[in-house]
Amino acid sequence: MLISKYLFYFIILHFFRKIKTFSEYFFDFAAKIFLQTKIICPPVV
Repeated sequence: MLISKYLFYFIILHFFRKIKTFSEYFFDFAAKIFLQTKIICPPVV
């Protein structure tokens, strides 16, 4: 029971880590496109 709980948390953390790295890569890619096109509109934070 205890081992399965640790395994569950490990899978959840691993999943969120992948989501985080994907979102960081996506925002970095979007920022590059934003700078290349030089859109006048201010970025929404």
